[in-house]
Amino acid sequence: MKLHRLATISLDRDMSPAPPMLTSNSVVVECHRTTLNGESNRHILAIASIDLSPGIQVDADGYVVLPAGYRSECEDAIMYCADVLGVCARSRRRVGSAFPSVAFSELSGSERTLLDSSRGFLPMTAAVASAVPTVDLANAQLMASLKDRAAGVYLLAEVHSSDSSLARYRELLRFFEHAFRLDSVSLQARLSIFLSGAGYGYTANEIADWMTLRGGVVHGDFKRAKRLVTESEVRLVLGRMEQAAYDVLFNKQLWHDNSSARRLMYKPDCALGEGGATNLRLRAGAPAQFIITALDDWSVFPKNFQAVWTQLPDSWWVGPRAAE
Repeated sequence: MKLHRLATISLDRDMSPAPPMLTSNSVVVECHRTTLNGESNRHILAIASIDLSPGIQVDADGYVVLPAGYRSECEDAIMYCADVLGVCARSRRRVGSAFPSVAFSELSGSERTLLDSSRGFLPMTAAVASAVPTVDLANAQLMASLKDRAAGVYLLAEVHSSDSSLARYRELLRFFEHAFRLDSVSLQARLSIFLSGAGYGYTANEIADWMTLRGGVVHGDFKRAKRLVTESEVRLVLGRMEQAAYDVLFNKQLWHDNSSARRLMYKPDCALGEGGATNLRLRAGAPAQFIITALDDWSVFPKNFQAVWTQLPDSWWVGPRAAE
């Protein structure tokens, strides 16, 4: 029995002929050039395949349960493939989850019967969001309040000028460290105290979660982190971190100072409450914009709604409907 994980890899530059196959540990990744957005030389369908020797199970509610680790091995291999393509093409690479995102092949009769009788995978609704409130440039008092924190404006502008989630996270860390004039170890407590007065449900545990990722994002020698943090992990916290940065920029009383004193210069007309995409807040009568990115059922890759594959091998099992 084989497990297949399907994803798209997109580059910003034309690639040389895509490699037909890459191997990462026990996973084989097949690369098929495909057309998305009318472009045929910057996108591939990556199919990561692994032997699923333990087989699968169906839980009491009828949903398919994968043995731990096999899917993530396939996802790691897809990311490795994307990294190789990005390096060789000297390009930004983006990975999206295709439809279907998971399939099975080389099934025995009993395995196919079990899958056909199941309800497929437990459907999950996963998304990340960011609020995009308006900032009144005509408000002279608000604009004047930024004069003593030009470096903060610069650092926050760098956040929005960064392409990847990891780069934005690193710039946000620089922003917070500069605002409070503290290193990352001392910053956590001060930032928690400050944000507790913002009114959007920030907790000390949430701030600690942000900071826990730092070592694996900033350092590569493994002396201060045991592993490299991936973009999928950072993506989950960015919306609330960016929102907190605006609160710090406008409402911190003393800039480049370790004080947690607040002032009230700016209150957004829309925001993310505790829980992010599941807790959108809007001031009555105010315009609002939220950017919501749908993630796959495992919160690993963003869904690519253009990547719907209907020409997979007939013998592959992709869900109860296809099996009927």
